[in-house]
Amino acid sequence: PTEIALGLAGLGLYLGFLLFLRRGPRRLHILGTDIGLPSPGQSAALTGAALVDIAASATALYVLLPADLGIGPAGFFAVYVAAIVLAIVSHAPGGIGVFEATLLAGLGAGGR
Repeated sequence: PTEIALGLAGLGLYLGFLLFLRRGPRRLHILGTDIGLPSPGQSAALTGAALVDIAASATALYVLLPADLGIGPAGFFAVYVAAIVLAIVSHAPGGIGVFEATLLAGLGAGGR
């Protein structure tokens, strides 16, 4: 229910962005700086590559988890993506500490 609504909202935002790229200007002018925008095809290709990268790295880490943590692949994927987002948003160099702390808290493995 909530997860589906969030997923659909994210998909809607992404499709809106692709529509903007299709109809909008090819360049944005912000504070005296011209920023070139990718084509919708380039944006879709970059998004696909990012999804494959995240899925592969999450799968590689999931395989190495201890079996007694009791989290399924979908739950781990959600925690992993949240950890990456928080690490990026924190602006810590390399996301060091933020990524690991989020994984430990999200997996309930803080006492190990």
